Amino acid sequence: MGIDLIDIASYRQMIGRAGRTNLDTSGESYLMINGDYRTERQHGLHLVTGELEPLQSNLQHGYGGGIHKLLLELIYCGRIRTIDDIALFVSWTLMAIQYPSEDVNDWTKTAVEFLVTRRFIRVVSQSIPEEALVGTTDVVDGGAAPSVATANITLLPTVMYLPTAMGRATVKSGIPPQDALELLVSLEQARV
Repeated sequence: MGIDLIDIASYRQMIGRAGRTNLDTSGESYLMINGDYRTERQHGLHLVTGELEPLQSNLQHGYGGGIHKLLLELIYCGRIRTIDDIALFVSWTLMAIQYPSEDVNDWTKTAVEFLVTRRFIRVVSQSIPEEALVGTTDVVDGGAAPSVATANITLLPTVMYLPTAMGRATVKSGIPPQDALELLVSLEQARV
């Protein structure tokens, strides 16, 4: 692509898009060789016949926002609200499969602390009926827990994570939280 040679994964990803979804069962791809024929031909053959490198999680590196952006987006859309939700979700990631659990826990804890201290998410402590925690994350931002008759219901103290206005704006903009902070500083400086 451009002046750089593409790797096998990029080539396979591109040719995987050949054809029309739900219309074709196959597609065609053309590999054009330019420049030194022997070198380019060798690279072309490598792209077509070479082995893919093993997949490697990059969540912990922060490429594209990493785990910080992922957690913020999941909190924003209501898929995760509690530390147990976060731990369960992270356990399903490639990162959790490839790295020691101590490292994964540290990276996750660091990401949550970053989001809280930089005010992308806020911590809400509430007593919520036990039944309300089973299979639901429907708690209104800043509102009370769902109303349930209190006869014979166990109230469990829980900490919930909710997006702040900054967190919501960051998700809507599509940029990583780290970049949002840099943008905010630049915008503040531009006001002066």
